[in-house]
Amino acid sequence: MADERRSITTNPPRFPVVTATGLIKMCPVASNVGGALYEFEGDILVAPGHAKAGWVLLRDLYEKEGRMEHWAVFESYVAAGKAGHERPAFPDEFLPAEVLKRRAGQTPGKKTWAPPSKAEARPAEETPKARRN
Repeated sequence: MADERRSITTNPPRFPVVTATGLIKMCPVASNVGGALYEFEGDILVAPGHAKAGWVLLRDLYEKEGRMEHWAVFESYVAAGKAGHERPAFPDEFLPAEVLKRRAGQTPGKKTWAPPSKAEARPAEETPKARRN
């Protein structure tokens, strides 16, 4: 039991999380440390504050897009790193589309101004010129 606690505390399991900007972070799940992830009834969940900021588990994005075979590729990529293999950056074609959208600046909940299309744009009303005396 003590060895189990020590292992969880010193080397907690880590899971890939996608931030609002599309950065993939390996976040720990430890019962004694508050962080981005927590365990509830055997499930790994994003903490409410982080979820509100747009963070989501990478696996959930793969599942949502029906691309679990690419999730398996990501898991093998992570395992290769843990085994000490040198690896290039993970290829974009294996990432969920949501990650790429976030990296392109389309963050969830972000409000941005965009100019109207030419069809929507109205000419500015002419203002009367000031008279000079």
